Amino acid sequence: MFVRTLSFYVLALVVCSTIVFHCEGAPIINSINLQQYSSIQLGWTRDQITKLIV
Repeated sequence: MFVRTLSFYVLALVVCSTIVFHCEGAPIINSINLQQYSSIQLGWTRDQITKLIV
């Protein structure tokens, strides 16, 4: 019973830590201008698009 409870708390700690670290990451940019949008080509990765926008 103790091991089961302990494993639940460890899982809860991992989930909470993941959420906190994710929230403290780089801010999400919700808008781009027309020139940036026009520059994006089919097949680009998320990293390539991020470098263009930032």
